[in-house]
Amino acid sequence: MDLTDFFRSSKVVVVAGKGGVGKTTVSVVLSAAAAEAGLRCLLVAIAGRAETSEGVGIDPDIGRIVREGGHVEVMQLTPAMVIQEQVAKRRAEEVGRQIERREELARLLRSWSPGLSSLLLLAKIRKLSERTDLDLIVVDAPATGNASLFLRAPTATLETIESGELRSQAELAQAMLTDPSRCQITLVTLAAESPVNELIETAYELEDEIGVKLGPVVVNAVEGAPEGLPDPETWQAPADLGLSSQEVASLVEAVAFTRARHRLEERELSRLREELPLPRIELPLMPSVGLDDEALQTLVDRLRDGVAALTAR
Repeated sequence: MDLTDFFRSSKVVVVAGKGGVGKTTVSVVLSAAAAEAGLRCLLVAIAGRAETSEGVGIDPDIGRIVREGGHVEVMQLTPAMVIQEQVAKRRAEEVGRQIERREELARLLRSWSPGLSSLLLLAKIRKLSERTDLDLIVVDAPATGNASLFLRAPTATLETIESGELRSQAELAQAMLTDPSRCQITLVTLAAESPVNELIETAYELEDEIGVKLGPVVVNAVEGAPEGLPDPETWQAPADLGLSSQEVASLVEAVAFTRARHRLEERELSRLREELPLPRIELPLMPSVGLDDEALQTLVDRLRDGVAALTAR
């Protein structure tokens, strides 16, 4: 399977995971890889996640990056923006003239029903998915716990509202979420105990309670063991290095720490394989802060290799 076939399996890809695991990085990498495959992609950052466009060559004012034959368009999306759009559509002229009152209305609506914001966001994403000038939409969703609430909003609405505009929007959003050809969820984790625990729990919850399709899990920032790392129990410092006993002790401690960290990483990767039978793509830990062009290309290349390996397995 090449990247084009991989991305064309679903029009919408929602990237979700525990806070701090690199969802935004994975969202950008997926979008850039889709563009490199010649696809037209929209990257949606939920709740004003401005960092989505930082450090990846995307001008937030222009909101577009061109790679090879495709491009990525970036859109910041907040509940207030969607509510304002809905208000404007219904010709609420007085509210439309008073921006302060419009913001207050958005805050009130969110406080009355936290799920309403999520439902409106999903309704907006569903509408965006109908754009014929786009091949793919990547959604940088809220962190895992909030992501479950975010994706459960249509179900909760259908259980409590029997008719009206909100129910219609919920039905349409639910139809999108549960149609594998239209939407899939990409969960992201680190190879660490807490993120893996939360990802496994979230994966079963999303499948059982919402009925969404889960795509390959992305394990971000996999470090791996450095080649040629010596055994700290038996290593002896070469005499010609002229190291003091304190320097030797520090080196031995650093090596022991690195090996222990790698064992923990391998343990969590093994546990993830055993407890969650989903395809997995691993992206390496990047030494740089942020994503420059070189780092982004490295991650895109590794994603492509991971997709090819899925087919082989």
